Amino acid sequence: MMYCEKHVADVMMPVEDCPVLDKDDTLRDAVTAFKARNTPVILVMDGEGRMRGLLTPYSILRAFQPRFWRSDFYSRSMNFLAEWIEPVFWEDLFVLRCRAEAERPVGEIVEEIVALEPTDPLLKALYLIVTKGHHVLPVMRGQQLLGVVTAAALFEEVCCVMTREVPPRYAGVMGAAS
Repeated sequence: MMYCEKHVADVMMPVEDCPVLDKDDTLRDAVTAFKARNTPVILVMDGEGRMRGLLTPYSILRAFQPRFWRSDFYSRSMNFLAEWIEPVFWEDLFVLRCRAEAERPVGEIVEEIVALEPTDPLLKALYLIVTKGHHVLPVMRGQQLLGVVTAAALFEEVCCVMTREVPPRYAGVMGAAS
C-alpha cells in the first residue's frame, strides 16, 4: 500500500466526539468527564458558546503547581531566583492539593488556543505540538471549531509511515499501488 500525504482534517477527532464543559465547571467535573469518556481533551466554552480553550489531563496536573514553581512567576530581573526555588513535598500534601483544586473553575487552567486549519499539513501540527508543548490542538475554519488533533494521532501516523502500515481508520480509503 502506498501512503498518501495527509492533512490535519484527515487525522483530527471530530468536534462531535469531544466532551464540552463550561468555563465555570470545576476540575472535579473535568476529572469525571475524563474518566467517563476516556478522552484526551475537553473543550471549554464560555456562556456565549465560544471556545475558551482546551483541557487535557496534563492541564489538570499543571494546576497543582504553585505559582512560585513556574518560571514565568519571576520577572526577568529576578529570574535568577527561579533556580533557587526547591519544591517542598510534605507528607499528605497530595491529598490536600487534590481536595483544594477540586472546586477550581476549569476556565482558570485551560490551555491557550493555538489553532490549526483543516488543510494544514501534518508536519505543521507536529511542529506546533512539539514547540508549544501542547498535546492537543484545535482545528478551526475561521471561528468554527471542527475538531482536535492529538499528539497520539500524529504518533500513529508516524508509526504507519515508518512501518508502511495503513492506519486502521484508512484501511478502505488509501490507494493500493506501491
